[in-house]
Amino acid sequence: MNALIIRQEEMRHEGGKYFTFAALVVFRFKKFSMQHHESPMPIGTDSVLLGSWVALQHSKHILDVGTGCGLLALMCAQRSENSQITGIDISEKAINESKENATQSPWSNRIKFVHTSLQKHISQAPLDLILSNPPYFDSKGLKSKNTERAHARHNSKLPLDILFEYAFKNLSLKGSLALVLPYSCLQELQELAEENKLHCSRMLRIRPHPNKAFNRLLIAFTKRPRETDTQNLSIRTEQGQYSPEYSQLTQEFYL
Repeated sequence: MNALIIRQEEMRHEGGKYFTFAALVVFRFKKFSMQHHESPMPIGTDSVLLGSWVALQHSKHILDVGTGCGLLALMCAQRSENSQITGIDISEKAINESKENATQSPWSNRIKFVHTSLQKHISQAPLDLILSNPPYFDSKGLKSKNTERAHARHNSKLPLDILFEYAFKNLSLKGSLALVLPYSCLQELQELAEENKLHCSRMLRIRPHPNKAFNRLLIAFTKRPRETDTQNLSIRTEQGQYSPEYSQLTQEFYL
């Protein structure tokens, strides 16, 4: 992934001349590029990891919850040939931007974006995959002055229990719910899964450095019980370079 910065120049004349510059960042992946200046949350490592890791076998119908600029939807489209992908978000600006990003991609005919909340979204078919990089800050905590950014970061609009309830009701028998969250959420996720009759099938524990504690978690749940496949990944080596495991996981996307 490379960031290409495009500067737009504006000149005004009011008794003198001056210039203003607005930086527009375009993220370039191997097979698509994205803008994310309208989305409340910027493109980050968490979503790239989830989109690279999530299992897509037999995933015909996919729902990306809190799609933002549409990154996860586009990653799933690249990795699957026949899937139909819907991205939803409560931010109208994010949805407009995600539509533009999809239009510029090779998979625009298989992706649609809807301005709605998960609570109001009605799936037209059983879902083979629900994935999300959900907000995780406690809604009782301090919030951003930017309302849309606050909703993207805090869980007042998308509590995890709502996400699990929706998954149980709308997943197909072989479908899965895949999330990226702080590692500290693991116990809460396990409790919510048990309450909603879902079972952890895969888990990738992530740490920034081999000598650091785990700080991120990629995790998938299914309706059918199975032994959990648990693996670990360090993003960087002790020398500070990207680790071979991280590079291999994300090689389909990073330039």
